[in-house]
Amino acid sequence: MVTLTTVSSESPIVESLISQWATPEDHAEAKLRQSHTRRQDFLVARATLRALLTHETGRGDWRICPDANGKPQALTATGIVGPYISLSHTRGLVACVVSEAGLVGVDVEYWRARDFIALADYAFGPQECEEVAQGGISAFYRIWTLREAVAKAIGVGLMTTFDGHDCVAGAPASGCWMTETWQLFYASPKTNYSFALATKGEDVWSDASLLWFDMASMV
Repeated sequence: MVTLTTVSSESPIVESLISQWATPEDHAEAKLRQSHTRRQDFLVARATLRALLTHETGRGDWRICPDANGKPQALTATGIVGPYISLSHTRGLVACVVSEAGLVGVDVEYWRARDFIALADYAFGPQECEEVAQGGISAFYRIWTLREAVAKAIGVGLMTTFDGHDCVAGAPASGCWMTETWQLFYASPKTNYSFALATKGEDVWSDASLLWFDMASMV
């Protein structure tokens, strides 16, 4: 089962999420961010993920800690490893996912202005570059977020996947599909934003079976 949620920074539940679910350790780590916006988004992401874990498992003692490769993992106070997790935040939006089934990665991006043609030429495969040339910024961010979701699921840095080879070429404009290795999902949750999900496991899901959780019920 894969359960996911998104929270806007403009949502009225944000302050309650942080006050109820962000830990002192979260606040200490947030202080290392360079701006108030980045600190706020970090706290919302951590609080949202912890609340989602509690909803899915019935436990409230979750810590979010990096594994040996720096990938976030969920641990209880006694060191029990929890479900697979992933989180992402961009300007104004947070996304979190919990999976009991296998590896999972999520990415959300705001479409900020950049030289996406040059970035695609540097990082993407030839078919993906052609899709960006034809589809513009929306195609670029679809491919970018999907590749980053895969990288997060594997637990490697994004730059590792920028290898000039096609990874998600031919992806539909929205919805889910399967490659030989991954189950993938892409959507635009609101104007000028991209959301991507990648999972690897025995469970096969569809758009309809993805569980979108309303975080308002946790505050």
